Amino acid sequence: MDNVHSQTHPRNRTPLACCLIALLAASCFPHFATAQSVRRPIEVFGYFQNGFEQQYDTQSKRRSTTFVMQQLNLFFQKELGNDLTSFVNFETVNSFSSYRRWGAFNLEEAWLRYRTGRSSNIKVGLQIPIFNNLNEISNRTPILPYALRPLVYETSFNEIIPNEEYVPNRAFVQYYGFHQTDLAKIDYAAYLGNGPNINGGYDNDQTENSLRTGVDTSQTVLVGARVGLRSSHVKVGLSGTLEHTNLLKVVDTELAEALDIPTSDLLDLTQVRLGGDFSAEYRSFEIESEFIMVRIKDPSPVVSLRRTFYYVMLGKWLGERTFGFVSMMSTFDKFDTPIVFQLADVDVPTFGVAVHLSDALTAKGQYAYAMVNVEEDLRIHKERLHYFAFALSVVL
Repeated sequence: MDNVHSQTHPRNRTPLACCLIALLAASCFPHFATAQSVRRPIEVFGYFQNGFEQQYDTQSKRRSTTFVMQQLNLFFQKELGNDLTSFVNFETVNSFSSYRRWGAFNLEEAWLRYRTGRSSNIKVGLQIPIFNNLNEISNRTPILPYALRPLVYETSFNEIIPNEEYVPNRAFVQYYGFHQTDLAKIDYAAYLGNGPNINGGYDNDQTENSLRTGVDTSQTVLVGARVGLRSSHVKVGLSGTLEHTNLLKVVDTELAEALDIPTSDLLDLTQVRLGGDFSAEYRSFEIESEFIMVRIKDPSPVVSLRRTFYYVMLGKWLGERTFGFVSMMSTFDKFDTPIVFQLADVDVPTFGVAVHLSDALTAKGQYAYAMVNVEEDLRIHKERLHYFAFALSVVL
């Protein structure tokens, strides 16, 4: 491996030029230069959560029972120097199998972090940005008590609930840290990333084009930030993002014709996402809560988009290794145009328990009652679901 990583130089580069380049690199990136002198091994670790689920629909009287490999995250981390770290995160959900076309496999993160000070950092590369309390840590299943996580963070439900419409999942540049005061720490983060207008295979099929996939097709970027306060027992914060969306690209031509307006009037609509989080500990009790609001700012009354989410969890340690909780979570999604109307409302009261069998193994049990109301073009559909889940979270 040393031969693979050893530095070589083209034959036409003079020794003097090589020295000048090396001096320039060392002066501009001193920590990176130090990293070249120390070769450190790659750390490989991760988590996975397997589950057993039962579901009963009281409306249709349908029952289902299944085992599922709910989620697996595999991480690769390497210290490139005292202040330079690289990190890669691969994620699979729902018993992933490409052969059987089950679940999904994603490259979630691939970033480089430079510690700019004792309390500040900059990350460059694909990353999950800081937004509310759970966004960054929702994949750490062993430290969460849930077999079923709060809805917009439950990646195994991504085919049912559009998670990325509620929370930003992909940033590329982020500066974050904290400032210590006498009473608390002030947390801060600011980041940039792609907007939601990413070209994919489905878009190519629809337009009969062969354009590059995985890239933003607009001229705008996602801008996001969070600011919060944190003490030993309380954490509170506000988060927000601003982006421009071509949400109507599927129906924009038909809608523009119906309203007799240019199609361009329905592109690059401003979308604002606002979130808040609060968590606290008191003796053996814990409380967590979050809210998220998503709105489209359309200068005309043509498009109305409203998404909201909240959850509240009250928990208690029943012993050194057993944690019980009750929770309420809800999503509301309303999309209204002169030719399209969609509304989906999901409310889920739930309770559960998590038992830490060891530092690497956690057993979980959870019951949820889901009340689902969907309305689309005057058609109303209701579901009432009893949901039982048992899971084992494992640290690799």
